[in-house]
Amino acid sequence: MVDLSKELLAAAVKFPKWQQDALRRLTLAKLEEKDFDELAKLAKAESRPAAAGDPVAVPIAAAHLTRAHAGGGPFALLALHSVQGVNALEANQRLEIAPAGLTAIFGGNGAGKSGYSRLLRKACRARKAPAILPNVTAPGPVIPPRAKFLIRGPAGETDLDWTEKTPHDPLASFAVFDRECERGIVEEKGEVAFVPPALGLFDELARAVAEVKRRIDEEEVVARATDLLPDLLEKSAASKPLADIVAKTKADLTDSVYESALKAIAAISWDPAREDKLAAARKRLLEAGDPVAKAKSLRGLASSVDGFSVLAAAAEKAIGDAAAMALRAAAKKATDLADAAAKEAAGFDFSGEPADCVGKEAWQVLYSAALGFAVGNMRGGPEFPGAEGAAKCPLCLQDLGDEAKARFVRFRDYMTQQTKAAADAARRAHAEAIAEVEAIALPSLDKNVLEQAAAAVGISPDALSGIGAALTARKAALLAAAKSGAWDSLAGFTAQAPTAAKAGTDLLRMAAEAEKMADPAAVEAAKKEAAELETAKLFFDQKARIEMVVKQQRKAAALKRVSNAAGTREISLAGKGLAEKAITGGLKQAFLDEMKALGADAVRVEISDSASKGKTTYGVSLTGPSAAHKAGLVLSEGEQRVVALAYFLAEIRMAPEKVGIIIDDPVSSLDHWWAERIALRLAQLGKEHQIVVFTHSIAFLIELKRCATETVTHFSRLFIERTSLLSNYKSRNDKCLPI
Repeated sequence: MVDLSKELLAAAVKFPKWQQDALRRLTLAKLEEKDFDELAKLAKAESRPAAAGDPVAVPIAAAHLTRAHAGGGPFALLALHSVQGVNALEANQRLEIAPAGLTAIFGGNGAGKSGYSRLLRKACRARKAPAILPNVTAPGPVIPPRAKFLIRGPAGETDLDWTEKTPHDPLASFAVFDRECERGIVEEKGEVAFVPPALGLFDELARAVAEVKRRIDEEEVVARATDLLPDLLEKSAASKPLADIVAKTKADLTDSVYESALKAIAAISWDPAREDKLAAARKRLLEAGDPVAKAKSLRGLASSVDGFSVLAAAAEKAIGDAAAMALRAAAKKATDLADAAAKEAAGFDFSGEPADCVGKEAWQVLYSAALGFAVGNMRGGPEFPGAEGAAKCPLCLQDLGDEAKARFVRFRDYMTQQTKAAADAARRAHAEAIAEVEAIALPSLDKNVLEQAAAAVGISPDALSGIGAALTARKAALLAAAKSGAWDSLAGFTAQAPTAAKAGTDLLRMAAEAEKMADPAAVEAAKKEAAELETAKLFFDQKARIEMVVKQQRKAAALKRVSNAAGTREISLAGKGLAEKAITGGLKQAFLDEMKALGADAVRVEISDSASKGKTTYGVSLTGPSAAHKAGLVLSEGEQRVVALAYFLAEIRMAPEKVGIIIDDPVSSLDHWWAERIALRLAQLGKEHQIVVFTHSIAFLIELKRCATETVTHFSRLFIERTSLLSNYKSRNDKCLPI
């Protein structure tokens, strides 16, 4: 005997952990919304590296299978009553059914037997349960079908109130055979009617997996990006790195591709330098009308501005802070030496001289002038009084006496003392420095040239015209301080000539660029540069948008991978493998046994099986030369009925419990020989099963009675008759009409 628990656990370990968790849940109760939500979360968590907060699956184990195998024992149908809204059946009728053995329900054509048969087939969930119509001939509102079923089970007797919207599982434990069931067996493949609980778990798991997959698919559709970046896709052709990023925003890529895309997006940058570069590129393209003429004009402007900047720089150097400091130092030196000379001169007494100013600055000027005149101009004697020998006055040219000569000697000694000479030199140097400042020529720039140059390089005209104004003001302030000695009032000076120098350099650069634009290749290069920069700026501006799309596609792709992995093929194969061990061999043998018991073993058919979505389905196939054809097209109607009944009875033998059996008109289209074999087989089964048989054949009813007596099987009869042509159907039990 196969240990299904062990086999199921061995198969389950090959499933993903979340599916093992689903199997565990299925052993406990029917799955609800909460379970499906949790299973979807488990499936998603299992598909990615573990992270804090992820749910943890609890796989199925041996301890979980005890409830699945507990079973509940067989149910017996004791009565069917309180019928409403079912064909023309009366509501006050009650069908009492024997709890064991064989119960035959007989009725002629149109007696109402089919109404009860349809109700039982619907409530017991036959393979293809029929629709139930109300009494279409009765006036008034339509009454939904309803009935009560008195059953006996492990917990005792229970009256089940059945409607189409409130089915009951105990009723589904009854096996139903009818014409539709026959077609399903012969013409189609179906599931085995009764399987061990462990095998049923595979079917339930497949349905659960399909539901989880459906939910994940819905989530994937919502997660998928709807913004496919069409504008960026078009622009990205100008930049390969950016085109690579856009390519990584597509759906269904690997997680590593999306990860690299997010890193590339994080690295997208933009700065003022690139902004200036883009502006310059745009300007070059905008002004590329006549590049040769433009270059010539720019070079002319550059020449004028360069000349201006050279002169301005020279002037700034001559009157700048360093020059002011030198001039101030020269003035101080002259003053300091003059003061020192004055102190030395105090040793010479000129108070007895006829003029008060002797020795003073004005007198010194006069003396220096006379000395300058005499040197090189006097004939025949010393050039200036005070030298050896006779001397003449340089003014009156008369010979000087000893007293006058002595005076000149004193004057010479006074004027030739060292400190006095140094003071005179310092005074001359200071005067020369002032003269140099006064001689400085300040530059100027033509107004038209100035305005054109400023416009070309993108600066204010005042930035260039202000250079000349600043130089003029500085020169005046420096001269005023030098002459007055008020150096503390002289402010610091900021050079502005570099502004002009930069403007000249920019003009030359622009001229060179303009000359390049005369070359078509250079124009294309400029266009390419501008396009790349514009694309880079656009991507920087849209950085958050691109990142969001990548994250959406990454999530959707992850969900799709989870969905793709949520298949049922492995479940189907596992279920089929276990079914082959537990059912297939037994079912095939049981079918052969039933075919023999019904006297149909000469009909060349066998049971075939297949698996899909966790379900193993079985059906009847021909063997031998006719194997390629469908059984329903080859077998006679009677043979089809017998083969289908044999398969039905074989399925019942595979049930874990001795289930109840409901059969509707089993001998329709059969001759008396087949009817006798079927009656005998049902009587034999009635010793272990509760069997309810509907029939309109009085001969078959008599045969059932005979076979039940022969096999010592309990037998009861119930008759259904129509009281009038238009009245409702009524029933009466065996005692009302004995046979």
